[in-house]
Parts: sequence; structure tokens; C-alpha cells
Amino acid sequence: LKLQFLYLIGASGGATLISTMCPVVTEERQAQRPAPAPSSDVEAPGGAKPGGERDHLLPAGPGAGHDDDDDEPAGSALGTYVTITKNLLGSGTLTMPYLFSLTGYVEGVLFLLLAQAAAGCAVLMLVVCADALRADGVAPASYQSLVAHLFGPRAATATDVLLAFYTGWSLVAYGMLLTEFFGGYMGDGFFGNPWFVRAAAAVVLVPLCSLPNLDSLKAVSGLGNAAILYCAGFVVWDWAANGGGAAAPAVRPFQGGLGVLQTLPTFAFAFNFHYNVPAFYKELPRRSASKMMALTAASYLTADVVYIAMGIAGSFMYGAATKSLISDNLPHCPGYTVLTVALGLMIACSYPILQFPARISAMRLIGMPAARASVRRRVCVSAGIVAVAQATSAVVPNLGTIVALNGAFFGVTQQLFIPTAMYLALLMRAEGGSKSLPFPRPVAVAVFAYAVVVMVLGSAATITNLATGASR
Repeated sequence: LKLQFLYLIGASGGATLISTMCPVVTEERQAQRPAPAPSSDVEAPGGAKPGGERDHLLPAGPGAGHDDDDDEPAGSALGTYVTITKNLLGSGTLTMPYLFSLTGYVEGVLFLLLAQAAAGCAVLMLVVCADALRADGVAPASYQSLVAHLFGPRAATATDVLLAFYTGWSLVAYGMLLTEFFGGYMGDGFFGNPWFVRAAAAVVLVPLCSLPNLDSLKAVSGLGNAAILYCAGFVVWDWAANGGGAAAPAVRPFQGGLGVLQTLPTFAFAFNFHYNVPAFYKELPRRSASKMMALTAASYLTADVVYIAMGIAGSFMYGAATKSLISDNLPHCPGYTVLTVALGLMIACSYPILQFPARISAMRLIGMPAARASVRRRVCVSAGIVAVAQATSAVVPNLGTIVALNGAFFGVTQQLFIPTAMYLALLMRAEGGSKSLPFPRPVAVAVFAYAVVVMVLGSAATITNLATGASR
């Protein structure tokens, strides 16, 4: 037990040290930077050339010429990788053994890679759309601003509502998990009261949720990554220590039934960080589509290793008895105590990253400029979001159905449908057709079709299994 605690502390400290070595450009330093001197050899924003020509990829559309914020990078490549990886390795990692127990170990890997391919295409679509707007003199600062410039303010408002709903319910679920993981260690007295645990969590979460940009969260992202790696290591070690799993002979490479369809939305969201892609890309120094996709590929590869190791080890260990949250299957040994603390740490580190788009949406919906919001406004809005989410987590008795349907409907929409729609709109509006874009219309249509399959079949199977009590 002591060695496990030392490992967790050492891994967390090391990840934090490596993360904090990457320079973060603060708002004050950005303000002190001198403006670059004009040069006749460099194109002006929007593709304006020295002779006055303008090389547009997009014609003037809704919001064209409006700059959300200065386009000065505020992050680092390593910080972006660490934060994207933490965005991926959230609570969904704990469901991988359950998914593999439903699909089989070969089918599970194939579904995982299919979801990754579709998600990667959607990330590239968002990056291409952001670059197209920058070529037209616009610096999109968020997912919502991309929608605003391509489809107009009404579509942006609808996207704000979508993201507020999607991330809001996810924060409610995270609040319930925090209370579950930490509440058991506080005793039965005043400090063990769930409301005290929620209030204490809010005191810690509000300052983290109020940070100005996502790169500022790279230190807590390093802690979260260390925590989830500890959890994965615990599951794999338990599997290896028990001779490869007691249920291994009963696990098949392929399986069928409604359970397989139920896994589609969760596999898709295993690679979901799309609502933060424009913000990550904006903060990336010396940004380019190839650099952003290389960082995305590195994060996806890291996630693949963790997902497949967790999925195979957990499903081989518990087979058909695997729970949707693998921690419910694990033995209550001394190492389990460390595990639950690590899980609570992972949830606490994921919370601010998930709350970031909710804060942007809330500010836009109430008419508050999000790009240059003061510290006081960020704290007030973040405190309101955390308070509502924590209070809701106390009064909602069962989030199973709501969370599943929230993911199948609203999650697929922001991860796949909206990026595909923006890319198809770019194809139609771009001058000279699609020759300057990375892939043709059929690829975008294929991603859209995959999203339809995930939404329709995944939600139908989820509802059916929940109604019949087949879900574990």
C-alpha cells in the first residue's frame, strides 16, 4: 500500500513537473508583446497580398471580418498533448472492460479503431474550417465561433444550448462520482455529509474552472493522466496476478446482440474532445494543420494503449459479470483505497476541462464577451456552473438513462454532425472546388453516415437494454 501511494504521488509530481516546464504565455505577457512590423513580403490577414489582391478560401459569409480575439498563441505543444490526452482519458476509460465484454476482444478493437478514424476526420474538418476562416481575416476562438462564422448567429446560439446541455449533464455525473469516491473517507459525521463534500469540492474546482485558457490546465491534466494510468495499471496488474483472468476461456473474439450496438456511442466518445479543438488549435504555437493532427494522433495512440489494455484485462478477468464501472468489480484490498483516491483525482482534474466549453456557452448565452472576460466574470460564471451542477447531482437519483441518451444524441451531434456539416459547407462555398481541402465530399458523407448509425442504433439499443434491465 505504501509503495502504491508513493507511485501515485511520484507519477503525479513528475507529470506536473514536466507539464509546468512548458511556458504558458499569460494575458499580461501577451499584452506586452509588440505588434509585428508590417512587411511587403508577408501576406496580410485574409490572404491580402502586396498588390492588394485578396486570395479568399471563403467568400464573405455570416460573421466574416469579425475577429473573436487576438490570434496570439497562449500555449505549448506539450501542454496541448497533455491536455488533449486528459480530455480523452476520462471516466469513459473505466467503461472499456464492460464494452469489450459486450463486443468480444477482437470486435472491440475494431470498433475502437473505426470510432477513432471517424473522430480523427472530424478533428481535421474543424482544423481546416478554422484555417479557412483565418485566411479570411477571422480568428475563431471557440467551437461556437466557428459555427457563428459559417452558419450565422442563430446556429451559434443553438450550439451554445447544445454544448451547455451536453457538458452540463456530464458535470452533474462528475459531481456524483466525486461525492462517491471521496465521501466514504470522511466518516459519518459532519465532514462525511454529502453536502459538505460537494461544497468542499466546489471550493477546489471553482479556481481551476476560472483559468483563462485550456493550456493553463496542463498541470492538473498531468495529475489526471497519472491517476488514470494508475487505475489502468491496477486493473492490468490484477489480471496478470490472477493468471490471465478467471473468465478468459469464456471470452469470445466476436459477439452479437443489442449489447454490441449499445457500445457504439461510448466507443465514439472515447475519442471526443471536439468541442475544445478550436481552443486547443488557437493556443498552439506555430500552428498548422499537420502539427495539430500529429498531436491528436499522439494523444489517440496513448488512449489506444490504455483503452485496449483496460478492455482486455478487465473483460478477461470478469467476463459477463463485468460492470459498467470497472471499479465496482475490483476487490476491496488496500490498493483499492489508493485506486478510489486516484479515480477521485482523475475526475477532479477532468472537471475543469469539461467545464471550459460550458463556461464559454453560458457567457455567450447571457451576452457576456467570453474571449476577453475579466477574472471576476470568469469566477462568477464558473461558480454558478459548479453550484448548479453540484446541487443537481444531489437531487437527481439516477443519471443512467439521461447520461446514456445525452451521449447518444447531443454528444454525436457536437462530435460528428456539426463538424461534417461545416466541412461540407466549406466545400460548397470554397472557390475552385475542393482541390485545396484534405479530402473529398465522399469521406465527409461517410463520417456523417457513421454518425447516423451511432445515434440511431446506439440510442435504440441503450433504451431497450435499460428498459429490460439488461444493462450492467
